[in-house]
Amino acid sequence: MRQSPDPDPLEKLYAGLSLSPPVPPHRPPALVIMTGLPGSGKTHLARLLCERAPFTLVGSDPVRAALFENPTYSPAENRTVYEAVDALLWRLLRERRDVVYDAVNLSERRRAGLRRLALDAGARPITVLTVAPEPVIWLRLAERRGAPKAPGDSEADWEVYKKLAPRQERIAHQHIRVDTTQDLIPALEAILREVRRPFPGPPPQNRNPSPPQMR
Repeated sequence: MRQSPDPDPLEKLYAGLSLSPPVPPHRPPALVIMTGLPGSGKTHLARLLCERAPFTLVGSDPVRAALFENPTYSPAENRTVYEAVDALLWRLLRERRDVVYDAVNLSERRRAGLRRLALDAGARPITVLTVAPEPVIWLRLAERRGAPKAPGDSEADWEVYKKLAPRQERIAHQHIRVDTTQDLIPALEAILREVRRPFPGPPPQNRNPSPPQMR
């Protein structure tokens, strides 16, 4: 049985976000679900999106850093992070804000859960897969290792990449694939066109008024 969430951690996480304004009434809010391996360019693309249009950026790494002083990446810790992220996403989408969620999201089950959350909140889910050749990823992760890190920056290195690579599952729904070694402007424009697409008919009703909760 789920417990009522302790509001303090969620409120602190929410207060730390840079909030985008609500979207206009002629279209639904969008949840851009980033997915891809470490070093594939997810965070860079997510930040470029936020520079080109108003989005609220939610990242799993900053959420984890805010909740756990010394992260262990244990299954229990991961569940807590996912529950906190889902509660944040729900609140933001119900406030009609466009959101970019930056995380590896390698599991199709996880991606499907995020899509259901968006649809239940009356939002449009858009999955964006970032890819790059392994030699490029190796170089990026090597450069990251020696660079100074801010709180919430990814700790993933080449060893983490090798551990996660076999776990990446095929995306079984329509998505936007972005090779981050190429010019990113066409990809950014394609994502923003999808985000700004108007309702094809009457606005959808929220299908589930109950927000996700932390246990």
